[in-house]
Amino acid sequence: MAPYPYRFYMFEGLLNSCYPEETLRMREAPLEMCSRSERFRYRLSRCLFRHADELPPSEKLLTKKMLASCKSCERCRLPQTMFVCPEECPKGLANGPCGEPLPSGKCPFMPEKDCIYALRMRLAQTYNNYSSLEETIIPSLDERKR
Repeated sequence: MAPYPYRFYMFEGLLNSCYPEETLRMREAPLEMCSRSERFRYRLSRCLFRHADELPPSEKLLTKKMLASCKSCERCRLPQTMFVCPEECPKGLANGPCGEPLPSGKCPFMPEKDCIYALRMRLAQTYNNYSSLEETIIPSLDERKR
């Protein structure tokens, strides 16, 4: 590839004959809409825990447990995760799904619960806030200790 103003590929289209004519396309699956309780919980959490990452973990602990199922980590990540505690995930992932969620949006390890990332996607769709999913990389708790 050439430097910035003159970008081109020297052998562009060289291997096109190796690919089949029809390309595979991802199937669109509509997301469920957020329930009224999820929307209410999000709006209330947004008002109450806007600065939860700057406060000590014990601050507003009971309210955080009731609204966001908080696990009282040493450093709160609720404002970055749309007020869904990433520690609810059995794998502790905060930036995306593990790759194993069921088609219904349920967690494969705890089938009675929704995947937290599916909930974040529904909230982002409801409030048209996809930038929080795309632009923010949330460090894991292990990285914060370093």
